[in-house]
Formats: sequence, structure tokens, C-alpha cells
Amino acid sequence: MIVLVTMKSEKMMGSKQGYCITYENRDEFASKKEARAFLKEKYGKNKKQKMYINEGTHIGYVYKFKTKMSSNGRMVLHEDWVSFYEETVKQTSPLGD
Repeated sequence: MIVLVTMKSEKMMGSKQGYCITYENRDEFASKKEARAFLKEKYGKNKKQKMYINEGTHIGYVYKFKTKMSSNGRMVLHEDWVSFYEETVKQTSPLGD
């Protein structure tokens, strides 16, 4: 099973304050192909930057995009930090066997 963990962050354009985390989500997929299709549909051609950990192990992407707030018309900058990993489920026998 492929797991995508998304941490969404945002800030108002022009703000001197940093990004604040607004949401965290976990999505599970049966294959890498399904996970890639999900990301392509969700983020399309938005800018993305690879995320690394330790000695250069690629663990995901940071997707960057802007939206306009409908209430006041100001622009909001978004960064979605999407990490991925493969999770294996070990099946065990029922108690008593």
C-alpha cells in the first residue's frame, strides 16, 4: 500500500509572517500508479519541488500555488508538503492457533 501524507500550509501574499499549517491528511492507494494519478489530478501543473531526508532520500514533493480569497480578494500562497512511503501490513493468525 502506498501512503501519501499531506501537510497544507498557507500565508497571505505580502505577509512578513511565515506559513501556518492549516491541515494534515493521509491518503492510501493500492499502487504507485494510483497515487501518481491522484497527485496529477489534484495538483496538475503547479510548481513542485522535491523533498529529501537524510542522505538525499527522495520522500515527496512540495507543491506551490496561489489562490484568491473570495471574502476580501487577497491572494493566498499555498505550500502542500506531500510525503510518500510504502506501508506493508503483516497478517497474523487469530489468537488460539
